[in-house]
Amino acid sequence: MTLRVEQLPCVFERNVVVPLFLEEPDHAWLQRLIERAQSSEGLRAADVDEHLLAPLPLPAPPSKQRLAASLLERQLTTRIDARFVPREARELVFTAASTSPPAVALTAVASALSVSTDELRAGLFADLPGERVVSALVHPPSPGQLAAKANLWLAQAFLSRATKVKLDVKGSSRLLVLNAKSKGLLCTITGSADGSAAVLELSGPLSLFKRTRLYGRALASLLPALPFCDRFIVDADVVVAGRPATFRIGTGAPIASSDPPKRFDSKAEERFAKDFDKKRDRRWRLVREPRPIVVGDRVTIYLPMVPEAAVAM
Repeated sequence: MTLRVEQLPCVFERNVVVPLFLEEPDHAWLQRLIERAQSSEGLRAADVDEHLLAPLPLPAPPSKQRLAASLLERQLTTRIDARFVPREARELVFTAASTSPPAVALTAVASALSVSTDELRAGLFADLPGERVVSALVHPPSPGQLAAKANLWLAQAFLSRATKVKLDVKGSSRLLVLNAKSKGLLCTITGSADGSAAVLELSGPLSLFKRTRLYGRALASLLPALPFCDRFIVDADVVVAGRPATFRIGTGAPIASSDPPKRFDSKAEERFAKDFDKKRDRRWRLVREPRPIVVGDRVTIYLPMVPEAAVAM
């Protein structure tokens, strides 16, 4: 199932695109959609779209249903429903049909494969993507989990259409900065006016001339880390269906998060923390995520140990 940007659940308020997130009132119909996905077992892969997008017993906004159905479809797996290897069977049939009538060729190959002619016909193309059979949904999500993943995907879809992105984050900013740098994102880092937050200004994928899809994915991959920040604001200039707009989300946005950050980045850091704790020197304390320190046009994001008197609270 392919989603076009104009099919995403959103509304425009002047020049601001507002995502229509899936929230608590949507959970009832999401549960019905999950149950429908579970009942997809045995269907042809080509029929799953129609099955998931059919009207539900409970009213569901079409754009939200399409978004949730798209994510559920990605969780479905398929199998080849045949007692023989379809590719090899096709080769045998085509070879036999070059010297015999089609019906005779099918009968001969079916006999050689120890299957009936009907089974051979049914499974001859069973390995093609649309002809594969859907397997049971092994780990069906809860409505809340599905909503959070759909909301994250929705926010990432808009961010991948950005020309410029600004992230204003407080707390756990170090991990976000390291991720941005490790992914090769074009990023300028400054501090907020009061020095309590880090401000990341990033070039969006639509500002580039090539490899925009890869860059867009790398940029969107920063979003799951935001819920671990004490506060965050995402402000992006985007292009939606050829229309320039502003996209904004902030603290409390109901998007799925990544795995919680590790307490320590390395064994050496963990050993240092244990040794430091044993010293119990009251003049010093270990700070995991101190405030960014602005020095001229530079920002220090990580400072492992500072005097108690110098820690800005």
